[in-house]
Amino acid sequence: MLETYSSEKIDRVAAAVLAGAVVAYPTETFYALGADPRQAQAVDRIVEMKGRDPGKPLLLIVDSMAMLREWVASVPPSLALVAEHFWPGPLTVVMRARAGLHEALVGAEGTVAVRHSPHPAARALIGRCAVALTGTSANRAGDSPPRTATQVRDTFSPHEVGEILDGGETAGGSPSTLIDLTVEPCRVLRSGAVSDEQIAEVLRLL
Repeated sequence: MLETYSSEKIDRVAAAVLAGAVVAYPTETFYALGADPRQAQAVDRIVEMKGRDPGKPLLLIVDSMAMLREWVASVPPSLALVAEHFWPGPLTVVMRARAGLHEALVGAEGTVAVRHSPHPAARALIGRCAVALTGTSANRAGDSPPRTATQVRDTFSPHEVGEILDGGETAGGSPSTLIDLTVEPCRVLRSGAVSDEQIAEVLRLL
């Protein structure tokens, strides 16, 4: 049985992240593969492990608006409004990327995707690392995303994912909604847990 998370476990997983390892941790939907996005070898390892299409950038998960600002070139006015209503939560926003990010994090239009997860384990880990983490689901490309730590371990060897922050079974369901805030009006790129109608209603307040 995999260990559930404690302060000591969070310390150990955070230390692994900062040492350049790939870890797994729970989010509000599924388990994610986490790495320090400043460390190119760790990011490359995730892309290789998943067999992920290089044209599909990895998203980042943050624990605050202040942390988000470290990864974007500018913050559009619409972000404050959607964040007020939907963050922390299953909404991923696309914004202009800061210069110098790893290519696996940056979309074809020079963008980066960011989410603020409400899961307490994810927030505790990111806070302890004091850096955003990659948030791609912890599965091989084309497989179903995992809802338990055991499913992660069944997919990836300890050599690939050395530490797993076991937060129990996650909620699953629809993936996060993905919206592009680099255009006005914003575009929904992927429908998900936050409905298109909810987003449209909030943005009418602008």
